[in-house]
Amino acid sequence: MMKGSRAAGRTLAELDLRRRTGATVLSVVRNEQPLPPPDGPTRLEAEDLVVLYGPHEAIDRALALLEPVGR
Repeated sequence: MMKGSRAAGRTLAELDLRRRTGATVLSVVRNEQPLPPPDGPTRLEAEDLVVLYGPHEAIDRALALLEPVGR
């Protein structure tokens, strides 16, 4: 996730990616270290690596929500 993403600072529960996009967050890596298994309270930060699972269309929709504003 890049700096300027509208998802930065928000929790997975707030983003509700699975319902909104069909993609599932499998893992979040921060500073080259995997976080504990992600759940609703997991807060995303700029430059987190977010590992997603789902059909290509779902991944594309999720990436659109994770991209920086204006891209």
